[in-house]
Amino acid sequence: MEESPIEITLAVQLTLTIDPTEQYPLAVISEVLTKQNITSILVEALVECLNERLVENFCGEKHAYGNGTERFQRSATCTRSAVTTAGEHTFTLDYVEDTAASEDEQSHFRPVEKLIQFDGKRRYQEDISVKVADLATTLSYRDAASAGDGFEKTPSPDTIRRRVKEYGQKLSAFVSDHVSATEADTVIPDGTKCHSQDDDRSQHEVQITLAEDDDGGSRSVLDVSVNADWNTIAGDLDEQDAITDDA
Repeated sequence: MEESPIEITLAVQLTLTIDPTEQYPLAVISEVLTKQNITSILVEALVECLNERLVENFCGEKHAYGNGTERFQRSATCTRSAVTTAGEHTFTLDYVEDTAASEDEQSHFRPVEKLIQFDGKRRYQEDISVKVADLATTLSYRDAASAGDGFEKTPSPDTIRRRVKEYGQKLSAFVSDHVSATEADTVIPDGTKCHSQDDDRSQHEVQITLAEDDDGGSRSVLDVSVNADWNTIAGDLDEQDAITDDA
């Protein structure tokens, strides 16, 4: 049976006090509204509205007659914090108990998580993690720090370093699956150094290896690594048959 789309209407009230004897530049009004974190508020409101709608689908409206005999019962309410490019969020979400669940089945669950996917138990979600990882690997340390100031909340340097390694490994694995036996004739390796927050290392080296087609019209990523040995990278690419012997 095909389920119908869920429609959500959000009503957000914003109060501003404006002196009618003054004239305000449009840029000032824009900045004031930006500082209200409206996007962050909308994200929280949307997720919590979906939470309530989905809980009602399982358990019925709050305090409705006969709810106590239903299979699904409202259970605990808890908060879930998260950080996205829209800002820092705190969601109030509900658990539902499946009273008919067997011993080997999960009896408590949050319905909203069937619709909204959080990045595991991580606080920083993938949108902001991917963007700061991209900044860290494509810009200088100074430029990356400056660009990161545009985010409402920025991960710590250690978190960024972990995500760069994680995404680099995922990208390398993805590329390995899709470029195996392509045997690139022209390979372009390059790297850049980033300041390190680790006590035993002053800098991290980010290494990227590209394959270039014969006419130089396009390039594709073969490998992304952090603090790896170039000989190891070359050996891995050779084992994957991603490059020719004389590349």
